Amino acid sequence: MSGDSAIIDGHAGDDLSSLAGEWEVDPTHSALEFVARYAVFTLVRGRFTSFSGTVVIVIDPPHPAAAHIDVDIDASSVDTAMAVRDDHLRSEEFFDVERHPKISFRSEGAMVLAAGRYTVSGDLTIRRITQPVRLDVDVFGRAPDVLGNPRLGLKATAKVQRAVWGITWNAPVPGG
Repeated sequence: MSGDSAIIDGHAGDDLSSLAGEWEVDPTHSALEFVARYAVFTLVRGRFTSFSGTVVIVIDPPHPAAAHIDVDIDASSVDTAMAVRDDHLRSEEFFDVERHPKISFRSEGAMVLAAGRYTVSGDLTIRRITQPVRLDVDVFGRAPDVLGNPRLGLKATAKVQRAVWGITWNAPVPGG
């Protein structure tokens, strides 16, 4: 099954009450990944290996703001598969993990785009600077895992500019 396949295909009018509830982020089956532009013409992929959070889904169509997402990230757990770069990202020029060990996201509201698709607005705090961020959320559905425990599948994505959190380090690239 591809990463974009839905476990439950929700259509307008479907009973989605089985998705309701408070869900803990399962770090063994979740990924908090990023892609950043590097040296103008290439991309660097990375992830945070230590995080926790909850997702609360309230099935109340007139009140989508009742759903919320809270996530805390250990900034020192950044991993780009290159130790020298990771140390630089932990330094005061980027995340400054000595003074700002935690990155957090707290949602403020949600808007239904279509069945299983939402926009969640919230605050992302990095280096004790809080800025608004919009997450595009796809809820794939709910199903039991191999042990019979209920699992909820979703994907949330956002695009951010690091400068709004005071992360402005840059180095000249030879040739422009």
